[in-house]
Amino acid sequence: MIPFRIVPPDIDETPKHDEDATALVERLASKKAQVVGQHEASALIIGSDQVAVYAGQIVGKPIDREDAIKQLELISGGKAELLTSVAVLNTLTRQTQAQTVSTLIQFKALTRPGIERPGYDIIEKYSFQRSYRSDGTTYDRAGIDARKRRD
Repeated sequence: MIPFRIVPPDIDETPKHDEDATALVERLASKKAQVVGQHEASALIIGSDQVAVYAGQIVGKPIDREDAIKQLELISGGKAELLTSVAVLNTLTRQTQAQTVSTLIQFKALTRPGIERPGYDIIEKYSFQRSYRSDGTTYDRAGIDARKRRD
């Protein structure tokens, strides 16, 4: 096993003026790797980010439960694009390489009563974790085919 640490970087994830979703997700993934890499002399640092786009607009992270419900109602039954960018920084050379992939996703039809069911964790059930299908396969938040996962 390769030893590793998880270090959450503290960066501003606000989109810049006129920044499209692809540029945003690539900038954030690279920035996360660079921020963590400032404290490492000899390491490979992986930074990543995901951005959802619906109807041509970036769907930001919900600020609270009500905002999450509204986002899910908006996207219910619709198609969205999930952009995932991974950046790798070599702290010896200070070079960063990044790649972004796009996944079209189809959301299940959701109703507010179903989303708000008492005792039901909205984020676990209906967030991007296991809520979409792409080419007939259900994937988890990390993009792993859920049928191949060993929980």
